[in-house]
Amino acid sequence: MRKLTFAVLAFLAAFACGEASAQTKNPAPLDANALIDQCRATSTEYRKFAAADPIRMANERTVSCLKQLVIEQIDVIFEPGKERRDARALLNEAEESHMALSRAIFNANPKCDLPCPAFAGLERTRLAYIFASLGRDAVWIRNRLTDSDVKMAFLASLGQYRAGF
Repeated sequence: MRKLTFAVLAFLAAFACGEASAQTKNPAPLDANALIDQCRATSTEYRKFAAADPIRMANERTVSCLKQLVIEQIDVIFEPGKERRDARALLNEAEESHMALSRAIFNANPKCDLPCPAFAGLERTRLAYIFASLGRDAVWIRNRLTDSDVKMAFLASLGQYRAGF
């Protein structure tokens, strides 16, 4: 999952930095943490209840909002075309892979007794953390689209980060 998350981030960075040099648009800087907090706030009313269904609904709302946050950044970072479609497809793939792995670990694991089904409902919570991280990074890239020095430094640090894996 870590490698898939990194692959999505690397894809975003590589194509964003390549496409950004040809772009003249200068989107207003965003505060990623404020946007993430807004997504969390969309589910506050459901989090008041201790029952499973309202909590599941809260997690669904939060994940949906965070996914939309990432998609909005993809739509600004990339010009319409193949790269934008590929980035969106990778995002959907990350979600599907995470959910499938969570089901395999918690639901389909014959060695997992009573506590495992209780943790199975947390897959959306974990997915929210993944999408929040992707959203934060995508906003960071979007905010720096017009600064070529920052882009070059970011790509250099990405190479060092990748070497650490």
